[in-house]
Amino acid sequence: MSSKVNCLVAQSGGPTAVINSSLYGVIMEASTFSKINKVYGGINGIEGILKKKIIDVFDIPYDKINQMRFTPSAVLGSCRYRLKDYRENDEEYKKLFEIFKEYNIKYFFYIGGNDSMETVHKIHSYAKEVGFEINVIGIPKTIDRQRPCIYRPFSGFWQCSKVYCNCNVRTCAGRRSIRDKNNKCT
Repeated sequence: MSSKVNCLVAQSGGPTAVINSSLYGVIMEASTFSKINKVYGGINGIEGILKKKIIDVFDIPYDKINQMRFTPSAVLGSCRYRLKDYRENDEEYKKLFEIFKEYNIKYFFYIGGNDSMETVHKIHSYAKEVGFEINVIGIPKTIDRQRPCIYRPFSGFWQCSKVYCNCNVRTCAGRRSIRDKNNKCT
């Protein structure tokens, strides 16, 4: 068996101006690691992966990959498919993990919003439960006002990370001091 492994990246949710930049980043960064043999793309998110709609991203000409940084929409296509809870029904997970095995996927990157991050969590939890070795990484495309004191959405991983970390630090450090008597941010 080869010591090289493969990674799979997919996009989900509503396309934003930066979702393809994240895709470009995954493709280019993964290609620099000698341990990674192939970088696959899941067409139309987790829904497409479950239908085995998977491509080798290096079949895409390099100039097209390079243009992804500036291309709107979702290059790989998207979906709004939500996995069921595996504790209630694990059939989708069994199918998904068979596909991971078939393609020797050890790194799964999922780019999307809140529902996509929930999918990442579910896949990670199931992998842990069944002892399947895979790194499941969620790449946020936005932060959508679900944290206290965030009044507008943010696009782009760097901006999201910076604001999210900043908000968490401030919230945890002085939660009571930033709220008024009606439990509203001041």
